[in-house]
Amino acid sequence: STLCSRRTGCGREHKVERAQAAESAGACPPSAAAHLAAATVAAPAPAGALAPAAAPALKAAAPRGASAATVAPRSAFDVLCREPAARVLGRAEPHGTLAGHHIIRNFLSEDEEAALLRALDDGARRPRWVLRHVGNGPSFAMAWGVRVGLTERLVRPPEFAMPSFLDVCMARFGEASPALLGTFSPVEANALDYRRAQGHYLGAHFDDRHLNGDVLCTLSLAGDCVMTFQRCQGRGGPSAPGRVRVPLPRRSLSIQTGQCRYDYTHAIANEDLLSERRVSITFRELGKNVKWAPPRG
Repeated sequence: STLCSRRTGCGREHKVERAQAAESAGACPPSAAAHLAAATVAAPAPAGALAPAAAPALKAAAPRGASAATVAPRSAFDVLCREPAARVLGRAEPHGTLAGHHIIRNFLSEDEEAALLRALDDGARRPRWVLRHVGNGPSFAMAWGVRVGLTERLVRPPEFAMPSFLDVCMARFGEASPALLGTFSPVEANALDYRRAQGHYLGAHFDDRHLNGDVLCTLSLAGDCVMTFQRCQGRGGPSAPGRVRVPLPRRSLSIQTGQCRYDYTHAIANEDLLSERRVSITFRELGKNVKWAPPRG
């Protein structure tokens, strides 16, 4: 992410239509395939599906009077895969005044949220939460997937592959909103853990307009917040609102496309963290014409 400035392309024209945002989002270029192949994690079975051999075992283990679907899964990932997406999804709601912003309430169930937080907080996994003091404000952070160099303007292969516990979220995007996310295929994700009592906040910024794709998806966990969008000077036209405050409830998915994505910075003030803890996971594609760093050695 970077601050709004002429140097970083604030004057770049964009032609993103709401219903076509996902279709025009920059997919990973062909040259990226070799970089990603070694780090790719095999996708799990569709959400809610059980391997044929697993169903009898679950049924046998179920307490009398309980169905296999109500048996407590044996792992956090099982919880994420337990119920079909259609049972927990809301609809993609366009914002009334902020063009290009949509929200899907209840993108995750309460059980899925709890399982995802346990996976993030598992100290035996890598990466682990690390306190960051620079960038867009203080918070704990971790990241997966390709590494985008904002200073050198280059993309590097992953240090940590996209984890399997995020697969069910990524597989759910297209079902949640086919028009917006039908072709959305993120190759990077980063998680931020905000603690209100420690003074954490998200400083005003936009995600890079060239290195990142046309669509940003952010999942909210553990607590509610209010995000403030501020229009960049000289962008958006006279009818576009200058400042918009958008509530982001826990378990919701926020989608930024079009004008919201390119004409506005976004921020979360400390006082707009409405609970002691709030965790976000932002998913991104790469821009259309990114350059890869040469292999080391």
